[in-house]
Amino acid sequence: MKLNKAFRVYCTPRLLSVFFLGISCGLPISLLAGSLSYWLLECGLALSTIGAFNLLRTPMSLKFLWAPLVDRIRIPYLSRKLGKRRAWGLLFQAGMMASIFGLSVLSPEKDAVLLRVLGVITAFFIASQDIVVDALRIETVPKEYQGQGAASYQMGYRLGMLVSSAGGLWLASAFGWNMVYFLIGLAGIIGMMALLLMPFSVEDEEKESLETKRQNEMAVSSLKSLTEKEEGAFVSSTKEAAPEKKKRSAFLLDLKVMVINPFKDFVARYPYWFVILLFVVTYKLSNAMLGNMAGMFYRKIGFDYLQIAGTSNLWGTAATILGTVLGGVLVMRKGVMKTLMILGFVEILTSVGFMIQALLGANIYFLAVLIAFDNIVGGMGTTAFVAYLSGLCSPLYVTTQYALLSSIMTLPKDFLASFSGYFAEQMGWPAFFLMTGALMLPSLGILYFLMKKKASALFEGMLPVRKSEEG
Repeated sequence: MKLNKAFRVYCTPRLLSVFFLGISCGLPISLLAGSLSYWLLECGLALSTIGAFNLLRTPMSLKFLWAPLVDRIRIPYLSRKLGKRRAWGLLFQAGMMASIFGLSVLSPEKDAVLLRVLGVITAFFIASQDIVVDALRIETVPKEYQGQGAASYQMGYRLGMLVSSAGGLWLASAFGWNMVYFLIGLAGIIGMMALLLMPFSVEDEEKESLETKRQNEMAVSSLKSLTEKEEGAFVSSTKEAAPEKKKRSAFLLDLKVMVINPFKDFVARYPYWFVILLFVVTYKLSNAMLGNMAGMFYRKIGFDYLQIAGTSNLWGTAATILGTVLGGVLVMRKGVMKTLMILGFVEILTSVGFMIQALLGANIYFLAVLIAFDNIVGGMGTTAFVAYLSGLCSPLYVTTQYALLSSIMTLPKDFLASFSGYFAEQMGWPAFFLMTGALMLPSLGILYFLMKKKASALFEGMLPVRKSEEG
């Protein structure tokens, strides 16, 4: 009966909204990852060069830099009519569609520089869209359902990736990669519709207003904390200053409220904040190194596009969706920290499986089993990790803090993953996969430390579900 309730929550309007927003975020991801790698491989580029293109996604790791602006600034007219989050989301979605259309008319051999420029611009809009959707998910879903909220988002995200990755491979084999990019850009309309049709209640608007009010109160409190002499000097200089200087002072104070206070809040709430950030950096590093070369590995050992699309993308996505659901249930039963520890050890077995696949070669049956195992475990791990990051955020600084945490997670791993092609070429596939498995061990040691110190005791278990929230 309890298990049935755990699954039934996924059909509530709030989690369904998160699911469709996840689809809109997952659709463009493959354009700067798998699809781009296959396109570049067709053009004859070396693995080391293809791996370096992973750096195009750097804006996704730097989104915390402009997240405070998205968190605080309201777009004239649109924010009043649609709400602050949806207004920003629609603006970013339109920009993302335009940049993808630009990519669809390029040729990697002739337009290498322009491809890199538009790739970075596309990554900026993808990252900005993620800022909005993450904020909507965390603000909309009750805290006791954050595990299922993360799972709903991941299910939609993976489904969107399936459409663009598996569908992209099938279309590329018939029409070429330029058509694939054009159609995925056109599919951005789904994201716009998801934002326009999602429920937006008065309660959500009041929550936004309350957040802004609290931020303003903190700004006033910050001024009052100055010494009497400093405060008098500040007020005196402000009165005598020219309008330009008044605006500059207001801007600096606003910057403090938007940028510095969220970071100070995080440090103040977690005594072991540096260790937590180190764990955030290292936990997904193994998966990033392996995942960046997985598609190239399949091609190099003899699988064709249709086999990859059917096994890795279609079958793999189904397994990932199952994993995200199971991950949400496991988080409810075991708590976030224990779930992360269990799945961290299990993910090491994935690297062992890829070592065996490298020795077997293009064995489609073993690949099917490997992909199912890898994606179920990966889906469960991602759900637990997203729930962990979400739980670390203060309600007052949701957008900025989540963007910071996700950026801290992705920036180092994206940089290191850009060398994955070089390591694969130099070490060979079996030794490369052995290395990716070993990369998980340091993060598990850090996690053990955090659990012993109870540095994240809040996430040892989820809060009991309230009956009033089930519907």
